[in-house]
Amino acid sequence: MTYRTMSAIVQRQGLAGDPHRPQYHFLPPANWMNDPNGLLQWKGQYHLFYQYNPHGPFHAHIHWGHAVSADLVHWTDLPIALTPTAERADAHGCWSGSAIDNNGTPTLLYSGLHPQVVCMATSDDDLLTWHYYQGNPVIAGPPAELQTETGGHFRDPFVWKEGDYWYLLRTGTWPQSGINAPPKGQALSICERQVVWEESVEMFLLCLLSLQRAVVRLHAP
Repeated sequence: MTYRTMSAIVQRQGLAGDPHRPQYHFLPPANWMNDPNGLLQWKGQYHLFYQYNPHGPFHAHIHWGHAVSADLVHWTDLPIALTPTAERADAHGCWSGSAIDNNGTPTLLYSGLHPQVVCMATSDDDLLTWHYYQGNPVIAGPPAELQTETGGHFRDPFVWKEGDYWYLLRTGTWPQSGINAPPKGQALSICERQVVWEESVEMFLLCLLSLQRAVVRLHAP
């Protein structure tokens, strides 16, 4: 049992008597969490990764927490999967992303910040420890055609595979006049081998157009 795992047990025990702490829904050992990232089934168990600040109950120092379950109800804490590290593309936080099984290699694709990029990490010990890819970032930002319009907001990769290709969607923004808040859209990246990605500007614009139509329908009398 690692020090971090033992620390998680001690933290949970210290909060066990809190009447306001949910007993059914998953919570971290303590402190801040937000969106779950990369639910992955591996060797008959479900692995949950989530945005986590181990240093306090506030949004900062974003890591990837990690827990495992056989039934999606009862969870066991595992060591933190991703930690922001100085001099790396994820130095300002390991933000949202996905977990995939890449031909037998557990792989995380996630957002780094300032600038917003896509990073990758892999595991070779059944998801207990994760190795930062030294070639990160695997995607260094939005396509050049969209850099100005998106304002650099280009994160949260969602990844899946169809046939021989991996597909990766990221959220972005596209300022529009006449709408109070800039709409969000998706940009599609496609690759034949996981580390080399080709951007699709057309798909980004198509998703934005579909979203704008949805907004118009939502506000129509």
